[in-house]
Amino acid sequence: MEKKKISSHWWTSPLKTMDRSCATCHTNRDMDELKERVIGIQDKHMEALHKAEDISITSHYYVNKMITSGVTEEKIKQAQEHIRKGQWFWDMVAAESAAGFHNPQGAMDSLRVSIEESNEAINLAIEELTKKGVNLEEVKEEIEKVKKAVYDEKDNFKKKEKAVNSYFPAQQPAPKK
Repeated sequence: MEKKKISSHWWTSPLKTMDRSCATCHTNRDMDELKERVIGIQDKHMEALHKAEDISITSHYYVNKMITSGVTEEKIKQAQEHIRKGQWFWDMVAAESAAGFHNPQGAMDSLRVSIEESNEAINLAIEELTKKGVNLEEVKEEIEKVKKAVYDEKDNFKKKEKAVNSYFPAQQPAPKK
């Protein structure tokens, strides 16, 4: 209706200055209720963002195991395409850095696609690894071990060292054609 210009040169969360950032447009809303709603949206968003991230990480390890187990290049590329698409949708949401504030439904839709694509990579890997006779329980256990090692490492520069091991090597043999 009546457009109002909001300007501030102070870079902070709008929730810290709700009287100037929210109340100028949301004149009919209780600010405490509005703040609770925003925090609820952001909490759900961050939970979904971390879930999508974890599934994406898991999919990377499954594809690593495909490569080291001699799965065909064609199948590896299919799984990698799912990973790339899942990563793309995750990156869009994470890079926005708004915790769902700008477009909560759009962010959740993107995270849903990210999760679906990462799971497609995992499913393809499970199918191919099963054909190769790989012990899937062992794969799951090793993935959880390496993720825990990375999460537990406090030095961000050393996390990379924890992300690889003899089970998930950084240097991998060329896949079979």
